[in-house]
Amino acid sequence: FYDVTIQKKKKVLSKAENAMGSTSSSSLKMKDQQVFVLASRETADVCRDVFEKEFEAVVVVTKTVKETIEKLNNTKKPVGCVVAALGTNKENRLFDDNSSDASALIDAAKALRVHVFVYSHTACMDKNRWMALACEDAGADAVVCSRDSLRDVVTSFLASRTMRRMKSDEN
Repeated sequence: FYDVTIQKKKKVLSKAENAMGSTSSSSLKMKDQQVFVLASRETADVCRDVFEKEFEAVVVVTKTVKETIEKLNNTKKPVGCVVAALGTNKENRLFDDNSSDASALIDAAKALRVHVFVYSHTACMDKNRWMALACEDAGADAVVCSRDSLRDVVTSFLASRTMRRMKSDEN
């Protein structure tokens, strides 16, 4: 499941690399954009490593869905994306209830046109494929479970955005 999503994104990235020269271009940065992370300390550390070092973003770690939504709705700074884990309790659970694929957090982010990436080892397991599908059904842009897959997905989305801008500049 994850590999299919990544392969689609890599095709877009390849086109962008050819048009721009390389992925190290400043157009593939998120300079000073906020990235909201609702996840464990370990996942937050991965996000800091990826977003702050590679994309020049500012990582804001939150503890609850409610806090994340409030910060999303009230920030004056540009938001690059939201990274969320599935959650372990009622306050930080991505889905509104255990049996649903509805997510107030994903809905809030999408209303602001902010990408959402779910970082979950559990959802990436073959036996739990339904979890990854539920995340995408709820509106998540991708489900990832490693530093490399997170970096690849973000790079692909930034490349896609850059390609759209290049096309609109041509018109």
